[in-house]
Amino acid sequence: MSLIHHLVQRAARQRLSDLRTLVEQPALAQAWTLARILERAGLTRFGHDHDLERVRTHAEFRRAVPLRQPHALDPWWSRARR
Repeated sequence: MSLIHHLVQRAARQRLSDLRTLVEQPALAQAWTLARILERAGLTRFGHDHDLERVRTHAEFRRAVPLRQPHALDPWWSRARR
């Protein structure tokens, strides 16, 4: 077995293990997904306007970004289109 094959197989096993963990613990999967979204969104104008760099939990996200009508998002869509 080549070194490359061994390394790829090891990485695949680790990824499969990670995926199994996320399936068995959906709250962990959701927290991980939220963290990734916040990491990217925090760099946007919308993220800055809503202070997403400080948000760490779902409850904090709900407070920072309340539900609103779609037209209320027009200022950010307009900036994105420009």
